Amino acid sequence: MKIKSIVLIIGVILMCLLGACSHSKNEAYDNAMTQGEKYVKQANMEKAEASFEMALTTNKNDPRAKAYLNQVKEYNKAQELKKEKQYEKAQKLVKGLPYKNEGLNNLEKAVNKLESSLSGLIKEEKSMINLYQDAKNESEKNNYKTANDKLEKLLKKDTSILADQKLIETAEKLLNKNKAALKQEAEKSEATEKEQQSTKETAKTTSKQLINNAQEAQAYIQKNMPQAGSLTFTSEENGIYYFSAVSGLADWIITVDAAGNFTEEVVSEETSDDEEYAESESWSEAKILSGEADWITAVENHFATSGYFDDVEIDSYARRGDYVSIYGKNKATGIADGNEISFVNRMTGEISY
Repeated sequence: MKIKSIVLIIGVILMCLLGACSHSKNEAYDNAMTQGEKYVKQANMEKAEASFEMALTTNKNDPRAKAYLNQVKEYNKAQELKKEKQYEKAQKLVKGLPYKNEGLNNLEKAVNKLESSLSGLIKEEKSMINLYQDAKNESEKNNYKTANDKLEKLLKKDTSILADQKLIETAEKLLNKNKAALKQEAEKSEATEKEQQSTKETAKTTSKQLINNAQEAQAYIQKNMPQAGSLTFTSEENGIYYFSAVSGLADWIITVDAAGNFTEEVVSEETSDDEEYAESESWSEAKILSGEADWITAVENHFATSGYFDDVEIDSYARRGDYVSIYGKNKATGIADGNEISFVNRMTGEISY
């Protein structure tokens, strides 16, 4: 009896010890699983993974713990792929999460957020690649401005998301190459424009050129300025022809350019001791210089009203450059004595007696 009692007591003690150990293991498993799910809910996947691994150490064949651990590991792997810019691989990995069986419900929110981020990154990366390809195609067509607009748009984006960072270096090189081509085009266009302008100016100058040599210059002056009288060619400088002339009481230098523009300059002036001239007076009527008839009429009107020569009337005129000599005749006899009775400056409209 005594021995039996001892064996029973030992058996009870063993049973109690075994029950305590089993209870302790179950508690550790439950705690690890609960903590893991809590970390998943907080999106702290690294700690969640560690918690589910701890649960498996206490119950290594537990299918639930294995399933939870695998789902968290796949999510963490997808995050690593995202950092490595392997967005499509990461997207494929998270599409199966959470599992249909033994699914980790708290993981769904984090998976949806990651999947949305991956979709956006894939779309943006493809957009950048297409933008570069479009720019390259435009460059090959020599549409450098359009190409550079696309390249500049590309380089303003967050290009750090690109898996192929060499694309950015290639884009920058293409941009600079296109800028050089645009500069060359602009310089060529400017040179062409200058050449065209020069051609226009030359044509304009050529079309206006009426005189090509001294003989033509002299003929042109004699035709358009007959009062200049006898001309003597003196020199030619830069297309301007110089002539000396004696007209009336003065020596003149007359010039004409290739376009037929005249200049006149008095170089010496003589006065006669035999003639006395009254003080010049303003003669506003004679300042109409648009044509010969105008100043002749003005002279005649002036003589008719001035009262200076009651017995003399105008007989004839002699143009000498800007001066006009006026010759008279006796009113009574109508005889002209050949004497100059006055002269008028056609440029200033002044008459002298």
